[in-house]
Amino acid sequence: MPRFRTMLDQLSEYRAGLRPSQAGSDAERFIQLSANESSLPPFPEVVEAVRAAVPGVNRYPENNPVGLRTAIAEHWGVDAEAVLVAGGSNRIILTTALALSGPGTSAVFATPSFALYRLATIASGAEPLAVALDGSLTTDLDAMAAAVRDDTTVAYVCNPNNPTGTHVSHRAIVEFIDTLGEDVMVAIDEAYGEFVQAADFSSAVPLAVERPNVIVYRTFSKIYGLAGLRVGYAITHPDNLRLLRKVHLPFGVGSLGQVAAIEALRHPERVAARAHETALSRVIVEKGLAERGYEFAASEANFVYMAAPTRTLEALIEQGVICRRFDSGEHGTEWLRVTIGTEIESRSFLAALDRCGIA
Repeated sequence: MPRFRTMLDQLSEYRAGLRPSQAGSDAERFIQLSANESSLPPFPEVVEAVRAAVPGVNRYPENNPVGLRTAIAEHWGVDAEAVLVAGGSNRIILTTALALSGPGTSAVFATPSFALYRLATIASGAEPLAVALDGSLTTDLDAMAAAVRDDTTVAYVCNPNNPTGTHVSHRAIVEFIDTLGEDVMVAIDEAYGEFVQAADFSSAVPLAVERPNVIVYRTFSKIYGLAGLRVGYAITHPDNLRLLRKVHLPFGVGSLGQVAAIEALRHPERVAARAHETALSRVIVEKGLAERGYEFAASEANFVYMAAPTRTLEALIEQGVICRRFDSGEHGTEWLRVTIGTEIESRSFLAALDRCGIA
């Protein structure tokens, strides 16, 4: 048998949320609320741009694409040399780990949080240092700072956090960066940043170009509705990117993804409208959960993290609603992550919860 790396014993295969096609033969009856993707399709102009670009897919896409990096840079008011693109921000997380972590080092991240921080850390040969969320299911930056060791090279902060949807303020982020010093890279994952309504939140992108030890991840997979095309990016100091690119896979974003992302950025008013609609739908879900006596985290993302009796997930699937479980259901309770879809989907979820009859 081939000699696989022993670190694989520490990992399990990443399992994505259940899809309607996996839930039953009548997939059309299911409401998909398990993957935090947009329930809405790409903007019409994006669809047309992709359609026009299809005949060119026999050619390799542009590597390190200038057009897409320039569009992202103009969107944020930064230099294009500070932008790295990839087939989803998760690939840049792995790039970060390969470039900064390794045997004899460690990386700090919250738990529960995005599973790839742990996966990438272990894959790089580094030691994962997981820090529990605080009592409000929010990333505990003080505890994370205390967990940093002399061999720590990366601290991952998901803001808002996945799967809880809670956020930390911009001021807290700045204080955290100041506490760690410049020899620890602070990797801030803002995959859900467009959905945040809280007044104390602002993107860390300006910090990423001002500070030598900050990188910010963003994605087109959520609010832009481009999850199927896999386009993500990072912004950091150009000096960091020159090193990151040495382990970054080439041709990371397909030609259709590049065209779609560039066009999507031309419609900020529609992004704002979607964020507003999501916030209204989130209120419907949170109010409904509160009225029904369910415990949940205060979310600023396009999902809600809720506690429910064991087997609620299976009961919801029977009612035609697919969510995602993040806890095994010990002591009679399991934690579910419910994506916030349209208003109709949100009300349908609450109605399905009522029909489950196990609250």
